[in-house]
Amino acid sequence: MRPFAVIALALALALCGCFADPGPSASGGASSDGPTSSGGGSSTGSSTDAAPSCGDGVVDPGEACDDGDANSEEGACTPECVAARCGDGLIQVGVEACDDGNQLDDDGCTNACALVTCGDGELGPGEACDEGPANADDAACTSACELAKCGDGLIQAGVEECDDGNQSDADGCVGACSVATCGDGFLHVGVEACDDGNAVDGDACTNACGLPGCGDGVVQAGEECDDGNADDSDACTSLCKLPICGDGIVQEGEACDDGDGSPKDSATCDSDCTPVMCGDDHINVEAGEMCEGWEVPWALCSKNLCKFICAAGHGNCDDDPLNGCETSLKTVNNCGGCGIVCPDTKICGTDPQTNKTACL
Repeated sequence: MRPFAVIALALALALCGCFADPGPSASGGASSDGPTSSGGGSSTGSSTDAAPSCGDGVVDPGEACDDGDANSEEGACTPECVAARCGDGLIQVGVEACDDGNQLDDDGCTNACALVTCGDGELGPGEACDEGPANADDAACTSACELAKCGDGLIQAGVEECDDGNQSDADGCVGACSVATCGDGFLHVGVEACDDGNAVDGDACTNACGLPGCGDGVVQAGEECDDGNADDSDACTSLCKLPICGDGIVQEGEACDDGDGSPKDSATCDSDCTPVMCGDDHINVEAGEMCEGWEVPWALCSKNLCKFICAAGHGNCDDDPLNGCETSLKTVNNCGGCGIVCPDTKICGTDPQTNKTACL
């Protein structure tokens, strides 16, 4: 072949990139895949390194971390090779309970990436208050994160005396959670008869929360006195009356008292609360007395019996002790005795045989 033809063929092969592996050496026997050496020299093939990227396991410039295939939105290194942190909006498993990506502490996820719970000191949804360790059933914020109030059944120290959890003002805890007492204006059923909430003892409810009555120690309308006892021998009777002769109660200075609210005579007691006694100048008809020593017409008074002794021919036919023996017993209507009436055919006179007055 001519020299210029050889040169043209080599250029064509160079331009089309068709240089082939030289293959087995034309001399020296078998072929070799590696570099060949001749005359003691050597040659090395060239190589190209891959470009750095997130996820290759190598922390490259601009990357905070790179855990390779372990990069995850739930891991310590995110798929963007950024170190996980609270507030990035990604929940790191085993480290964060939540992560809402904001700085609000009252939205259910705290700034420490923890779920809001009653008692953590953070006010969360559904909580009226949260004082953390200070939450207590006797405090202003209860252990359930509710604001303490009267009627919740919990006694707030220093504020409430009681709290029975109801709205009844008839039991032992009334009004603004105060222990029921006489004078608070609330009727404590089964304990008080009344409660008008004042300190007036003379009205319809006493200061002891009882209905007014004789013996309660309070002088009410219609009572003369009230010493709060049932002793009839003192200065005020059990009927709340001042003691008087005639009240039926024997008081100091009285020998007897048979009255029924006013002085009166009885068979044993004069109306002045002294014993019946003939000669005391008091005629006690109930005791059978007719006179008291003075003389009356046609009669004398027995000083021992206080009875009339009528003069002969006279009688006390009207039983009036003050007019004596005023009736003549020698008339047709009282012949020989009171009420003895002579028939029309007879007259009243002295029987000569008996010397007594009779109808003749």
